[in-house]
This record gives sequence, C-alpha cells and structure tokens, in this order.
Amino acid sequence: MRSILEDLPLARLLLLFGVLCLITSLVIGWLPGDQHQREQLSLNGGLVGPIHIDDHNTVLHTSVAADLPINSWSSVTLGLLDQDKRYLTGFGDSLWFEEGVDSEGYYWREAYSRYDAKITVPSPGEYYLQVTTEDNLSERQRAGRYLDVEADTRGMSAIPHRVGAIIAIVLLVVLLVLRHRAQLQEMISEY
Repeated sequence: MRSILEDLPLARLLLLFGVLCLITSLVIGWLPGDQHQREQLSLNGGLVGPIHIDDHNTVLHTSVAADLPINSWSSVTLGLLDQDKRYLTGFGDSLWFEEGVDSEGYYWREAYSRYDAKITVPSPGEYYLQVTTEDNLSERQRAGRYLDVEADTRGMSAIPHRVGAIIAIVLLVVLLVLRHRAQLQEMISEY
C-alpha cells in the first residue's frame, strides 16, 4: 500500500504549506520589536508612553511583571489610549504569590508574576498605556516594590500564518478521509 503522500501530490503540497506556515508564525512571534519601551511604575500603576506606532496594523507586545510579597495578589489592567489620552481598549490579568500547607501537611508555593499580551494597533500615531491596579497590599507592603511594564512593536502578526497552517492541516485530513473512506468504513464496520 502506497503512502498518501506518495499517491497524492496535493497532500504533499498541503503538508509542506502547513509546515512552512507554522515555522513562519513561530519566527514572526520571536522576532524582536522595532521600538522598545520599558518603564518601572509604582504598584499603584501609572502612564507609559508615548509609544510611537509607524505602520497600520502594528502588533504591540506588552509585558507586565511584579515582585509581590508572599500571600498577595494584584489585578493589573492596561488601557490603550490614543494621543489625546482617550481610552481605546483594555486588557489585563492577575498576578499573585501564595504559599501554604495543604491538608496532608505538604508545603506548597505558587506564583504568577508576569503576563504578556499582544494587541494590534490599527493606525499609526502616538499611544499610551494606562496601567491601573487592584490588590490586597498594605502601604507597607508596597514600599520598594514596582511594576515593570514593557512595550515593543512588532511589524506583523503571526495570526494569518497560524490560520494558514490550520487550514492546510484540515484540508489534508479531509483529503486523507476522502481518499481512504472505503478502508475507514471497513474498519468502522468491524467494530
């Protein structure tokens, strides 16, 4: 029995296209940005920017990190503002650092101290990130602790490449099912 890849040139093309799309999406995702901005804010939040966007549909990669004390949390929201500091959209996540002892007496520690988010900015211009927080920290716990906020621009989005890979893989599976449907029906009827 010949392999489907030997039998159907279209299957080889779909597989090759899917693999190339996956590779390019990974490469695009790891490429460094053109502009890089890093600011250290108090745990109360603040304003980052201006961030200059040169091209239409530029991907803005953001990262927020905090060094929180034990058994604390902070919900951090980033609001994208235009040059007049009007709200456009927002996104966020919670950061925490907890430890304790479970019911069986085992010590545990869990932390989520950094999150990353990407947003596509549709138009060139100057933008800002408004950082707001909610947390369970006392003023004493806040002393000497900061939020590290980073933003860099990426020239293009990896999403179209991932979509291309998914479409190629789905078409390849459909092609395999259609090509071998008689064998599949025979296998199913045996059970």
